Amino acid sequence: MNSISEKIRKLNEIENRLNNLDREFEQKKQELLKEHLEKLNAIKQESEKYLNAQKEELKERISVQYNSKAQNMKIYYESINFKEPDLDQLGELFIGIFKREFDEIRTYI
Repeated sequence: MNSISEKIRKLNEIENRLNNLDREFEQKKQELLKEHLEKLNAIKQESEKYLNAQKEELKERISVQYNSKAQNMKIYYESINFKEPDLDQLGELFIGIFKREFDEIRTYI
């Protein structure tokens, strides 16, 4: 009889150790997942900062390019007609060109 109770006690000890190990494993797994998630969030934030900086740089370059094109179009228009261009008409032309090229750029982004 003593041997059966001793075996039951040992089995209970083993079960308790297994339960403790299982809890430790789950706790460690949660800690590692949390660390990994924090690292991924940090990488995501850095990536977003980089992308935003790249977008701003691209916007600035596009703005400079189109300002230059608008100035060149105005000079060309003035040289043909020797008078002040119709700014509304020039603006519509500029907006049309800008929309077309912006759509092309958006497909790359």
